[in-house]
Amino acid sequence: MLLIDDDPLVLQLLRDGFRNAGCLVAEAADGETALDMVAAEKFDLLVLDRMMPGLDGSAVLHRLKSDQRTRDIPVIILTARGGADESLAFLRRGVTDFITKPFNPEEVVLRGLRILERANAG
Repeated sequence: MLLIDDDPLVLQLLRDGFRNAGCLVAEAADGETALDMVAAEKFDLLVLDRMMPGLDGSAVLHRLKSDQRTRDIPVIILTARGGADESLAFLRRGVTDFITKPFNPEEVVLRGLRILERANAG
């Protein structure tokens, strides 16, 4: 899986949680790096921060969903911008899950594991 966030603390919390759950984890601190990594390697899940400098999560998601090779990768959006309108907009754009900050790292890990289980079962 690939964790994409410009906050080192968020990356550390999620990295530790997913690794403790037995997942292989890669990290990117910005959208451009994330897209380069996705182009070079297959990921089963992306956890994507909505607000980052440069190429933000919304732009990354647009590029992922516009590309036949990456459109089916499950994506969890993390954002400090909550609200029904925001979550519905992202769900309509094809995200698998939407979690607002502050978040419980264990909840993100459990949601991610559930997504991976469903993908492997299908």
